[in-house]
Amino acid sequence: MNVLRLAGENDIPLLQKLAREIWVRHYTGIISSDQIDFMLEKMYNAETISSEIKHGIQWKIVEEEKEPIGFYSFSMFKPTQCKLYKIYLKIEFHGLGIGKICLTDVVAYAKTQKAREVILYVNRNNEKGLRAYKAYGFTIQKEVDTDFGNGYILNDYKMSLAV
Repeated sequence: MNVLRLAGENDIPLLQKLAREIWVRHYTGIISSDQIDFMLEKMYNAETISSEIKHGIQWKIVEEEKEPIGFYSFSMFKPTQCKLYKIYLKIEFHGLGIGKICLTDVVAYAKTQKAREVILYVNRNNEKGLRAYKAYGFTIQKEVDTDFGNGYILNDYKMSLAV
């Protein structure tokens, strides 16, 4: 049985550990190892996660049999728009419906906030992620290229789901 629990400041080391393990296994072959390291340091340093939690971004840890297997984060982005920032599960838990449970949790939150849509950004070469989001009902809105710094460009799709 899966448990989705709200993460707090004391969970930051766990979130960092999960992020590194998942990113290295998932993104190798999609982006360079140097880019993985750079992005992990920028997005998952303790100060960044702490600031996001303090500013209302909800981070949730996914547990299976009390073992942490992934995480996701989201918040209201605009008055009628909820944004899913991250959703990552250990690879051995892909395809089991756990991501769907997480997405359903985000959609339920969005509805309580009177959002009209949930948006997310996904790497255009992340075929597994694209398949999962499309299967849930998300549609591609546009291509977005973002300068992430250090010479790295994020080549994403912006996707949305009406709620």
